[in-house]
Amino acid sequence: MMKRVLCVYFSQSGQLGDCMDSLTRPLKDLDGVEVETLVVSPQKAYPYPWTFFRFFDVFPEAFLEIPPAMETPAHELNPGDYDLIILGYHVWFLKLSLPMLGFLNSRDARVLAGTPVVMVNACRNMWHRAWFQVRNLVQGLGGRIIGHVVLIDQGPASATFLTTPLWLFTGRKKVIPSLPAAGVSSGDIDSLQTVGQRLGVALEKGELETCRLVKLSDEVPEVSGKYMLPEKFGLLLFWPWATLARLAGRLWYGLRYPVELLFFLSLFFSVLVMVPLCLVVGLILRLFFQGRVGAYLQSLHNPFAAGKGGA
Repeated sequence: MMKRVLCVYFSQSGQLGDCMDSLTRPLKDLDGVEVETLVVSPQKAYPYPWTFFRFFDVFPEAFLEIPPAMETPAHELNPGDYDLIILGYHVWFLKLSLPMLGFLNSRDARVLAGTPVVMVNACRNMWHRAWFQVRNLVQGLGGRIIGHVVLIDQGPASATFLTTPLWLFTGRKKVIPSLPAAGVSSGDIDSLQTVGQRLGVALEKGELETCRLVKLSDEVPEVSGKYMLPEKFGLLLFWPWATLARLAGRLWYGLRYPVELLFFLSLFFSVLVMVPLCLVVGLILRLFFQGRVGAYLQSLHNPFAAGKGGA
């Protein structure tokens, strides 16, 4: 019997599309496997490259998890239509990107019910909160997560503070010659074929339920404890600004822009001062509370137990 695989994602620059293509290439080479691709589409398009104010104008809805209206796929999606679903997602402002949030809150997301799901994320470095969010959404829809693959942008974090925004606003991965290119390296993207090969073997043998990809794949990165505290700080910093921008927009939409500009200035200050401070404090905490921090990081590797590590 033909095995059916659905690949669902949203990509502006094309990078996540390349990741999904690399992962599914071995599956497409199998005679008994049919791979379909669904690129989700919001009713209101998001620009790429971004303009400054348009980029920060999606911040309130992204952080407060307010899904956008989505276009309806060409054909109806129903539970049980597929043997495996591969779900690609991004991180926007420490939360799940709005297009994928919109899909997972749409009627079409019911296709996940009762189906094994592999999650794929290509991001800068702070992905933990978005992972908790998307994990809970998928499991709430009845999807059975069997793996979570994360690819991190190349280069040191200090360089990506510049390279990632320049990529978003110019559409060019290499703007400053002395710094590494933005985004995930081509080698890391190619390595996803190994994950696809393992999935193909499990799919053909009917062993997806026992194929714990997070344990089998060498490509799954270690959760970096040094980003835990900065991400927690970011969540505290973002909430009042997102709430204030939404409230200002209800009075008059143009009032959102001054608030979002102030948010940008606070974010800029945090990147220069608070994030390095959080990294130092986090290092001290790991030195003195290594056992507790290690247990928390271990929980992040377990996508099968809802509610663990997500507080």
